[in-house]
Amino acid sequence: MEEILKQIISLDRENRRKLAKAVKSNPNVWNAINGFGNVNPLLPKGIIQGLVYREITMEEAVRVIATKYAGVIETTGSKGGKSTIVIPTTGIVAEAETNSEGTYAIYLPVGNFDLYFVKTGTPTVLMQNISSVSDYTKTINVKLS
Repeated sequence: MEEILKQIISLDRENRRKLAKAVKSNPNVWNAINGFGNVNPLLPKGIIQGLVYREITMEEAVRVIATKYAGVIETTGSKGGKSTIVIPTTGIVAEAETNSEGTYAIYLPVGNFDLYFVKTGTPTVLMQNISSVSDYTKTINVKLS
């Protein structure tokens, strides 16, 4: 492991960027490096990508966390009062981080997901019920407060 790290560190900036792009373009490698295991190659999957920014600056090192869509159920009580039940999440499905240009790409199986955009010092942004469609790239740009 140390030998691999030394080789990566010894690369010049341009080659490190090329390596990062190659890793991010292969969902199995990306998920394995980030500890999520492989995306089953037989499962259909989609890509959600985008730009994270604040006013006029692109935001680097923003964590993008995908969980299965939790869902919300609204109920009406016998006296007409409304209550909301939030279905608990099933845990992290995948995770990515924005690069120095503020862009991210996250590979997800087909389904609906909640996306959390997290950066220390800023409020977390939640995008709910985002669909991942097989062999389709969806763009979601996010503005941080």
